[in-house]
Amino acid sequence: EILNKHKYHYISFGLLGTGIEFLGKCINQTENPTWHENTRGLGKRNFDLVLTDLMTWYSSYKDSYKLCDSLRNGMAHAFQPKNKIELTHKVEADARGWIDLTITSNDRLVIVAENFYEDFKTACLEVIRRIEANEFDPNGKMYKPFLEV
Repeated sequence: EILNKHKYHYISFGLLGTGIEFLGKCINQTENPTWHENTRGLGKRNFDLVLTDLMTWYSSYKDSYKLCDSLRNGMAHAFQPKNKIELTHKVEADARGWIDLTITSNDRLVIVAENFYEDFKTACLEVIRRIEANEFDPNGKMYKPFLEV
């Protein structure tokens, strides 16, 4: 709703950046055997794992445009991307002649909110498919409560 109904495109980038890290925590069964691992640097590895495994069309930009640092860290901590990234939405991109996942004339990577959301949604559905297909360790965290009260 934040993106599609209310059109808060910019806010969606912060939520999706954090969501990507969470998906990485889900699929990283080796370094994240439980829900409560907080090893330094693990967030970036989880984020990058999603780009490599589930959102591969972004993987070629993860290092050169520091996607974790920009989308996850920058948006979570300062609510602005840290690096050369142009966060936009379809109407603005069309008006400026920008195409998603291309580089602008001033060397900025264009990321279109609506496409980014759909790509994230596809990644989420793939994780759900893996859960339903029992592709994770049956005794692992994916089949245990996330929050303990």
